[in-house]
Amino acid sequence: MASLTTAITEHLRVIEYLRKMIMIREEIPVNIQDKIKQQIADNNIVLYMKGNAELPMCGFSARAVNLLKSCGAPFTTIDVLQDEDVRHGIKVYSNWPTIPQLYIKGEFIGGSDIMAEMYEAGELQQLIKSMQE
Repeated sequence: MASLTTAITEHLRVIEYLRKMIMIREEIPVNIQDKIKQQIADNNIVLYMKGNAELPMCGFSARAVNLLKSCGAPFTTIDVLQDEDVRHGIKVYSNWPTIPQLYIKGEFIGGSDIMAEMYEAGELQQLIKSMQE
């Protein structure tokens, strides 16, 4: 009798877990592209990256953060490791296969390599400066 009670209790836990997972899934925006579009529209400078500005989770993201910090402009980061839909959706949105991805005033700029090239040429600083004027 005890094993039957244990089995039923375990099944009830699984059912409750599945119910919660269904509820969470229903809260995910139907169109992730709309969510991404809104995030970009709501922020003058937004960096989709692995981790955040305080704790980048890959070298490319760390490099992108350091470049933006060197420009002295406030920016927002979106941690793609926290949302698998955004992680895949941003690649579709930009038609760019890698992360990090930088957007300034709604325009896709590129990843960390492009950011570095622009920075070395003074273009990233100028773009950010002109955006702030």
